[in-house]
Amino acid sequence: MMDAFFRLDMKAATQAGGCPVCALIAQRTDRYLRFFLTENVLDPYLRLRLIASQGFCNLHAHWLARLAPMLDEALGVATVYEHLVSEWRRQLQRASEETSPQRIAQILRPQRRCPVCEHADTWERDCLSALLRALTDPQSRDEAQRLYEATGGLCLPHLRRAIQLADDSEVVTYLLQDACRRWEALERDLAEFCRKHDYRFRNEPMSDGERQSWRRAIEAFVGKEGMHRQNNFDNSLRRGLRRWLKLG
Repeated sequence: MMDAFFRLDMKAATQAGGCPVCALIAQRTDRYLRFFLTENVLDPYLRLRLIASQGFCNLHAHWLARLAPMLDEALGVATVYEHLVSEWRRQLQRASEETSPQRIAQILRPQRRCPVCEHADTWERDCLSALLRALTDPQSRDEAQRLYEATGGLCLPHLRRAIQLADDSEVVTYLLQDACRRWEALERDLAEFCRKHDYRFRNEPMSDGERQSWRRAIEAFVGKEGMHRQNNFDNSLRRGLRRWLKLG
């Protein structure tokens, strides 16, 4: 039986376009930061957490900066960062009293990752696990494939991650075959985009797929904008492929 939330997630991802996992992570990130601004800026545990991580990472700090004026919550951001600046000013003072470069670096090093990045790792794993479960279950497989094929398909980083997590060789084969089909279509659209910029063919109409093909190509390799977290897939991917080959 397919999980109702998975069905809703896939439909939301289809509307967003592009990689469904990227789309869902972006949706959850936006929701988290909106909730932070409107409800959590005074939360003492989260404040300590942000001190340890030196605030949010570059991506999520600038995401917060875009949201704050929209929600009229610039004061909330200022309140949080006033506390962070005060705390890290004291850490800088401590560092200035040290003579060892290693000790200085240790004092100034963040003690935790950005909290949104940590949540994003969980969201990524949960989204991929739900997709793999739906594609593996014989009762939900057909509908799951229809829902997945209506999306923009997994970007290359999330396809690698799905292969790493998958335990069913048939699901891995399905995802790879689907990816090959999508990349063949993308290659055709890119070729047509380039051809129709030749002066001899400029009068030929260009489809929306062809017009957006260069953007789709970028997203196919790196995911949607904002998914810049770099994970080391190499060893885990090799383990996943070895497991898949044993299952096949």
